[in-house]
Amino acid sequence: MSSGDYQSANVAINYEYMNCRYSASKTTNSGAQSDPWWHVSLPLPVEMRSIWIWNDRENMANLYPMNVTIFDSNNVSLISKSFDYVDQSVLVAWDFSPVMGSSINISLPGSARVLQIAEVQVFGGTVFFFWWSNLS
Repeated sequence: MSSGDYQSANVAINYEYMNCRYSASKTTNSGAQSDPWWHVSLPLPVEMRSIWIWNDRENMANLYPMNVTIFDSNNVSLISKSFDYVDQSVLVAWDFSPVMGSSINISLPGSARVLQIAEVQVFGGTVFFFWWSNLS
């Protein structure tokens, strides 16, 4: 995460959001800064077909606009998507053609932005990938 001054990046992969143990203290929080980001590096490449980003329920508009990029093991961008604010959805779900990804980056363009994420999940084929460590 671009800043660890507020809430650690690893709370975005602790599965507590999906287990209904949500609280504001269980979300990532970069604090206000220019172009904040969150990044996870996986221990090895995996097939990815979908990414779900669970938004903070209390600040749903904060994620928009948002950029999501998947990288291969050489840190080459495989696929990227920009999301604009459409509705007050707590879930941003992105389905795409399969790629063999090694890392994911989520960023918010602009100044004085706060990146706050409740949960990030990655799906590939029929297997659900959930990573507990290796955060950058």
